[in-house]
Amino acid sequence: MINSIRRFYMQVFLSIICIFIFTASCGQYLKTYPMKNDMLPKEIHLPPQTVKIIDSIFVFENGIRQLETLQVFNLKNGILVSGHTEYYVKGILNFTAADRFDHNGNNIESKTTFHLKNSVQVFSKKLDDKGCIIQLTATEDGKEIIIYYKNIYRQDRLTEQSVITGRVIEKRAFQYDAHGNLTEEKVTAFHREAKNLYGYNKDHQVTLYQHIQNGELNNKVIYHYHEGLLRKTETHDWLSPNPSIENYTYNEARQLIMVRQGASNNKIEYKDFDEFSNWQIMETYGYGELTRLTKRQFFIR
Repeated sequence: MINSIRRFYMQVFLSIICIFIFTASCGQYLKTYPMKNDMLPKEIHLPPQTVKIIDSIFVFENGIRQLETLQVFNLKNGILVSGHTEYYVKGILNFTAADRFDHNGNNIESKTTFHLKNSVQVFSKKLDDKGCIIQLTATEDGKEIIIYYKNIYRQDRLTEQSVITGRVIEKRAFQYDAHGNLTEEKVTAFHREAKNLYGYNKDHQVTLYQHIQNGELNNKVIYHYHEGLLRKTETHDWLSPNPSIENYTYNEARQLIMVRQGASNNKIEYKDFDEFSNWQIMETYGYGELTRLTKRQFFIR
């Protein structure tokens, strides 16, 4: 469950240019506000009275299983209240992270300790009443970077966002269809422009994604559905003449049980579903060999 939020945070320290990364700072895909539980994996159907979720991720090398990641989420009344992550490399603890959340379960602070270099990074956020970021403060060993966000809403939807570090360094604009589905997000920064475009079917499911960089199509993804379930994706990248295909397989209960790359032996399998349709085992295979195992545990009061 190491997610995009933490990866985005880590990049801030590498360079202030990280702000140009095409990353959403709010839940543009949500039709209602405020956002809730922004770090909780979206596939989870939260069982009532859940107080803790633990993901244990193991990697396999030469047939030997080693713990790579341990991530713990603590909840109260269906809302995230704290989190803890441990990340190991070849059995050695590389870093630990502690997360704090606001009253809606949205992450407002992440403190990461890098044990091998004896360094601590702290990222703290201020959010508006809709759950969108308005300030990000990054601190490492006494050095601080503050980034501000100005959000503009129309009809209760985020339509404009400016990223400010002393001056406006990035602007984002969002457009929606009549049903509130995000159809376009445009980023302008450092005299460069990028767009993400989205198309939908009558059930408001995404059928087409296109990324346009400086006026040229960079890549696109086509989504195929059958009986309301995603069955196949085709990813077209300008670097490759052939699309990358992913096929999705479901059981009779309409639970996703496998994602396979084309006709290869590279696949992800989901197993051991609970009564709320949550998988508790995820197995990742590369060239037919098990390379990664995730065990997910739900603790109920």
